[in-house]
Amino acid sequence: MRQILSRAARYRHIGWAIFATALAVRLAILAATPAHLISFNEEETLNIAKSLAFHHAFANPFLLPTGPTAHVPPGFPWVMAAVFGVFGDGLAGGIVRCVMISVEFSALFALLPTAASMMDFAREAGVLAGFTAAVYPFFWRIEVTLGRDDALSAIFLLLLTAFTYRFAAAKTLRLKEAILYGVAWAVLLHVQSSAVTLLAADLAIILVAQTISRRRGGLFAATTLATVIVLIAPWTIRNRLVMGQWMFMRDNLGFELASSNRDEAKASLQEEFFANTFCDTHPICNAAVDRVIAREGEIRFNHEKLQLGLHWIRTHPARFARLTLLRIMYFWTDLPFYKLNFAGRTLLSLLGFAGIVLMWRRRLFAQAAILSAAWIIYPAIYYLFRYMTRYVAPMYGLMLLPAGFFVYEALFNRARRDRVHAPIAVEEMEPTPSPVR
Repeated sequence: MRQILSRAARYRHIGWAIFATALAVRLAILAATPAHLISFNEEETLNIAKSLAFHHAFANPFLLPTGPTAHVPPGFPWVMAAVFGVFGDGLAGGIVRCVMISVEFSALFALLPTAASMMDFAREAGVLAGFTAAVYPFFWRIEVTLGRDDALSAIFLLLLTAFTYRFAAAKTLRLKEAILYGVAWAVLLHVQSSAVTLLAADLAIILVAQTISRRRGGLFAATTLATVIVLIAPWTIRNRLVMGQWMFMRDNLGFELASSNRDEAKASLQEEFFANTFCDTHPICNAAVDRVIAREGEIRFNHEKLQLGLHWIRTHPARFARLTLLRIMYFWTDLPFYKLNFAGRTLLSLLGFAGIVLMWRRRLFAQAAILSAAWIIYPAIYYLFRYMTRYVAPMYGLMLLPAGFFVYEALFNRARRDRVHAPIAVEEMEPTPSPVR
């Protein structure tokens, strides 16, 4: 751990340069953004934040008051409640929110060189990825005005991926490190609860990769899990007491499944907006649905919606398959009618995929396995729901890192290797002096 921190300190100047560049670009975008987009806060997490700030209740995420909620994890609403409590929920609070999001994304890009070094890649791969993302916002709407918990999730996912590799390759595993690892995972789950599937995969990789002591690896994994369980227990108990049911972090699976898989469903949020079908089912803009939730309660509402969504999927397999394939495509490329974003995101995904393939070919098995698990496991749940850009943004760092690895190794580092191993021309060789007799 001490070596990692000392190595990170050597890269801080490059990191600060990436951070400053990224923040300047995003603040310039913010300065050109209309005020009504900056002050926009009619969204579930922000509605809960206003309820916390002004009524001291984790409640009312939708258009009308619906009572206590577990619709979202608690992390981001509490942060925004603090912002609204100080700056209000108007333009000033909106500016603070946008600046905060821009700072977080800039920090994500600044961490890429350190993350690359921690995973035993060339630092230059992270520098290349960091500066590219700094000057070209692949998720520009999320990175400035429409983001919420995405940037913080991306930062934790990037760092936890890097530390997973360090622990998989470590010669010793300390319980103190397992506790800190568990604390970091618990923080992430309070912000992005769907990452729990990746926690299981990363612990499995550490166990498989640890050849020095299976017992020590098992103790490390058990300590990590115990730490996570202890730290998420308060929110779990709150949900049982307030909502009336045990659950993992949030309760909205049924609603999301049913609203994304129905006769009028489109593969993306934007397409539903264009077709004027989004508000047919969503309580953020449908008062009739809000009244049902207020009458039945969130738990019963989501249970009924889960059964409805599963029934539709069973009875419409072809339609469900088509929607799912479109959602997979959109996740990795964005919507085709956003031409510039579509081109940039598609290129980023292709380069990232090529980078992971190159890791396997270079026999960087631990790095390749950890990143492959992230690419396969993390997005899987989102293929069931209508596509939104913010579903992809937590993967941002894990897309940039292998993309930077590929570009650096395939172009710059390959050129350097070719120069090192190039044959020396006869005329360039120094004459060998004859031995003195």
